[in-house]
Amino acid sequence: MLVKKRDIIDFTYCFIWGFYVLINELNYTLLVDQSSFSIWVQVSRYTAIIVLLLLTLFNNTIPLRYGILVSIVVPLTIYATRTIYSLPIIVLVLFIVCAQQANFKHVVFTSLVAQLIVLALCLLGVFTGTVRDLVYTAEEGRIRHSLGYNYATYISKVFLFCLCYYFFLRKKVSLFEVIIFEGLNYLIFIYTNTRTVFYLASIFILAIYLVKRFNISDIKQPLKSLLVFVYPICAVFSFWIQRMYSSDPAKWSFLNLNNRLLMGKNALLEYGINLRGTNIIWVGMTAYTRNNLLTYNYVDNSYLYVLITYGVIFFSILMLFEIIIMQYAIHEKNFTLITILAMLAGYFIIESQIIDLAYNPFILLAGYSFSNTIRRRKKVGSTKL
Repeated sequence: MLVKKRDIIDFTYCFIWGFYVLINELNYTLLVDQSSFSIWVQVSRYTAIIVLLLLTLFNNTIPLRYGILVSIVVPLTIYATRTIYSLPIIVLVLFIVCAQQANFKHVVFTSLVAQLIVLALCLLGVFTGTVRDLVYTAEEGRIRHSLGYNYATYISKVFLFCLCYYFFLRKKVSLFEVIIFEGLNYLIFIYTNTRTVFYLASIFILAIYLVKRFNISDIKQPLKSLLVFVYPICAVFSFWIQRMYSSDPAKWSFLNLNNRLLMGKNALLEYGINLRGTNIIWVGMTAYTRNNLLTYNYVDNSYLYVLITYGVIFFSILMLFEIIIMQYAIHEKNFTLITILAMLAGYFIIESQIIDLAYNPFILLAGYSFSNTIRRRKKVGSTKL
């Protein structure tokens, strides 16, 4: 009976997770009319909240200490996010809280399937002429194709995260797979001309291959300490670069990738930073592409975006989550996961998906890590990732 109940909870969690990811990912594409489809995004959020609350009530095996911790973190998070973007954060926290009830590999597999479904629909639509392929001429005359997504950079992001999902699920990676993935990476680069993600994906593919090929079994202590705090370190580094650029834009202009530092400087000057966030109507490339009368103001740096939008309290909670996740990965000696998390820490300096559940399921490991740590201390045992 316990096994059956656990399987039902696992299936339900993965089903609602897949539904949420699929709907929110479709919202980034030209497969749907965003103005009318936004109602489905809201439906996915409220449905997730209801189902996750019911799952928590249905499952009576949650450790007491975990329950106490959750009763502190959830109200604090809700208090910390008083902005118009509070609803997605409530959904995020509930998914994290309930994550320990599901098999995380099933969750990652669900993310991979949902992303590949949307990707396949976009490419099929573009090549059959039923979905628009937006073509841009960027700096230096570069031609960029959106391939069914709202902007040219989206498909490269999808590819990078799909690599993360795939490598996490695979025990071994062959040289043939490396060649295939690098070929796909280059093909996407040819169409989208997204240089930074292309280079990052190439390094990532090689790093994962080496990690799996040589069966690394341990990490020396200085590197362990560095990895545990890699997210706060990347956050501080990105803030430092932002400050240097703001003080002398001409000197640091070579780091201003597609005006990322300029947009960060403008956002800091206009909105500042406070404890509980700021109500901001962010205009990203999706909105700007659909209506170029709007003023583009989006901040691509995840750390700066979260700090400005949600404030110091939530940003601190997020960094704590990332530290706990990395500690858990190191404790489990899951070097594939460690490599993925370290790569994403650097990636989030130039992109804003750190709390976007449509892309980043690894943040759910915060709840999984809390629960397994408590079970280990109670000598109940924990599940290997």
